[in-house]
Amino acid sequence: MVKRIARRRSKSAMTLVELVVAMALTALFATACIMLVYPIEKIYTRSTDVARAQLVADTVADALRAECAAAYIEGKDDVWIGTVGNQIFTDEPTPADSGTVLVIRKNTGYCETIFANDEIPKSVYDTFAADSELVNSDVTSRAIFRLFSETNNPDTGANYVHYGFYEATGGKTTPVVPSGYYDFTNPFSNATYREYTVVLTFSDMGRDQNDMPAYVLCKIDVMKGSELVYTRNTVLCFAAPVQQ
Repeated sequence: MVKRIARRRSKSAMTLVELVVAMALTALFATACIMLVYPIEKIYTRSTDVARAQLVADTVADALRAECAAAYIEGKDDVWIGTVGNQIFTDEPTPADSGTVLVIRKNTGYCETIFANDEIPKSVYDTFAADSELVNSDVTSRAIFRLFSETNNPDTGANYVHYGFYEATGGKTTPVVPSGYYDFTNPFSNATYREYTVVLTFSDMGRDQNDMPAYVLCKIDVMKGSELVYTRNTVLCFAAPVQQ
């Protein structure tokens, strides 16, 4: 009887070879599952990144369209394209066919620059802070003070959309020229961008039958670090010319 019980147990037990084979098959199955799941996860992550980047691009496009629709056009050079650091603040600026800065007149005395490829230097804030007239008045009404309310505020860095406001010279028969800082601001906070940043490129200025600026093409590149995630091309239309 004892021999029969032992013989039955030996038949039902798993041998070392069977155990190794079972482990190998399990490892192969697990590897197959990982190889199947990883691409799906990567596709999901990529599609999520693109969807979020698209939302950022749409938000930027809507804000730029609203800003350009409020332009004050009384001359053919009241809107022009330039490049950061390249003859934007000279008496005789040279408009370009494409660039990273859009200059638009806002009213008879002021103009605006729209850009996202350069940071706002703290020296500009210091200039405002050192102005006795500003210090003696309500300096907190200036957006530049809120932008620099925190140390190393990312809102002031490159690849965030910024609006610069200046006193304006020129216009009508010569390009309107930013002359003298008035203020800097941006349409969104850092939280809007999340982990993304934006690069703006303006090109293809369109004109009406009177050679007045009518629209401009804007390419919005949404970046995640150094990686291009999404590109949105949009047309920014300007207000109708002021009736003289």
